[in-house]
Amino acid sequence: MIWRILETRYSEVMKVDFIQLATVDSTNTWAKRNAPTFNPFHLTCITSEEQTAGRARQLKKWISPKGANLYMTVYLVIPENASYQSNLGQIMALSAADLLLEMKVPTEIKWPNDLLVHQKKMGGILTETVSCKNSVGMAIGIGLNVNMPEDILKTIDQPATSLHLVLHKTLQPASLVKPLLQLFISHFSTLQTQGFAPFQTRFQKLLAYKGRTITVHMPGKVIEGTCDSITSDGRLKLLLPAGNFISLSVGEII
Repeated sequence: MIWRILETRYSEVMKVDFIQLATVDSTNTWAKRNAPTFNPFHLTCITSEEQTAGRARQLKKWISPKGANLYMTVYLVIPENASYQSNLGQIMALSAADLLLEMKVPTEIKWPNDLLVHQKKMGGILTETVSCKNSVGMAIGIGLNVNMPEDILKTIDQPATSLHLVLHKTLQPASLVKPLLQLFISHFSTLQTQGFAPFQTRFQKLLAYKGRTITVHMPGKVIEGTCDSITSDGRLKLLLPAGNFISLSVGEII
C-alpha cells in the first residue's frame, strides 16, 4: 500500500492531517483501524483512489472503482457528551451539497444525509464511532460519484448518477477534497458552538420529497407519512395519516 501524509493549517484552531491511499478496503474502516495513531487534536482526512470493500448505510456495498470517484473519510475527536454527534453526517452532506451547488449541480438532500441530483443518488455519508477515553472518535465517510460510467451506475440497486453525466465533463476527484473540507470545517465550527439550529433553514430548503408521501424504515418498524420538514436538531418531521406529527432521529427513506 502506497500512502503519504501531509499537514496543512486551515484555521487558527484546527490543523488537518492528509492521508492519501492508493487502495484500501474502506476509508472508514481504515480510519477506525488506525485511529489510535492519529493526532486527537487535529482533523485527519483520509482519501483513496480505490476501495475494495466500500460501505454505505444499512450494511450496503458502495461500488468504488479505481480513480472514478471521491472516497474520503474525515476523522475527528469530540467530547463524549457532545449534543451534536448525530448531526455530523448531516453537515457533511450539507457541505457536499453546497459544493455541488457552487458547481451548478441541482442538489437535494435525502434525509438524513444522501445527495440526490435529478432524483438520482450521487453521494452518501456513513458516520461511525470509535471509543476513546473520555471522548468519541468520529469517522465521517463520504462517497461521491464523480466519473462513474453509466454502465456501472446501472448495476446499482437504485437510480444513480455522477458529476460526469450531469456536467458532461471529466473531473479529478482529488480536486474536490480541499474545497469540500473547507466547507465542512466551517460548518463544524458553527455546529460546535451553536448546534444544528443555524443549518435548519438551509437543510430544509434542500430537503428531498417535501410534501410527498414517504416510507421510512426504522429498527423494528416501518412508518409511512408525508415528508414535512427538519427540526432544529436535525430530526425528520413526518405528518402521519391520522393528522399528527412525529419527529424521527433515525431511519432510512425508501
